[in-house]
Amino acid sequence: MPSIYNYLNYREYLKDYFLEQKQFRNPLTHREVLKKMDITSTGFLANVISGKKNLNEEMSKKLGKIINLATRERRYLNQLVRYTQAKCIEEKKLYLDELLAMRKSELTYMSKDQMSIFSQWYYVYIRDLLCFFDFKDDYSALASKLDPPIKPEEAETAVHELERLGFIARDSNDYYRSCEAVVSTGDEVHSVQLANFQLTTMDMAKRSLKEHDHNIRDISFVSLTLSDKSYAAAKSEAQSFRKKLLLLANDEQDPDCIYQCNIQLFPVTRLPGGTSE
Repeated sequence: MPSIYNYLNYREYLKDYFLEQKQFRNPLTHREVLKKMDITSTGFLANVISGKKNLNEEMSKKLGKIINLATRERRYLNQLVRYTQAKCIEEKKLYLDELLAMRKSELTYMSKDQMSIFSQWYYVYIRDLLCFFDFKDDYSALASKLDPPIKPEEAETAVHELERLGFIARDSNDYYRSCEAVVSTGDEVHSVQLANFQLTTMDMAKRSLKEHDHNIRDISFVSLTLSDKSYAAAKSEAQSFRKKLLLLANDEQDPDCIYQCNIQLFPVTRLPGGTSE
């Protein structure tokens, strides 16, 4: 069954849930669910899924139990209903932050060995590319998909290393696929390889500024005057925004391109005490 933590819209979750139910010998039907919820309108659940009707909190709690969600999953469903049906931006942001906190443990975090994915900039992008690009053994085609392109032998080395690290594997049709849609290093991970990767992506951003049309890139900036307290809050907001982008990518059903998003927050004046270290 689909994991509810992969969703930021409860209607999409319910749609996928009941589609999966059809694969079972004795599926749970809309009619059975509505009967247990004491709802007489036979089309109510279909209208909820299509967006014509809404669930209230009592209905949400009943539904979570009926479809056998665990306690934590039911809490997530209730919050998901609030988020999906929120009317104003402030409400949606509040509910989204709470959803992100509940989903945090659902992200897959890299092991120490897997951090070597950052040893070459294109390892990361080839892993992501294999989420949607059909690849078996044509390394020239794989190498040419990157921007800037790499050599076929570099693409081959990358595939073998990604397979060794457990980031990719062959599927039933013998295509290489990413094993996890979204992985994270965590908020406060430091390594030489990661630092070098970050420096490389900054150089790639400069290249994009020169070579890519403004319609396919967004490079902007803002200068802030902050105290220690507001800096900590700004850093937290940046980390939260990054997680939201990860979840957005995780929910994407039909990707066709890879984008690099750098979030940079650093001092450009001396800190109190005369040091920037």
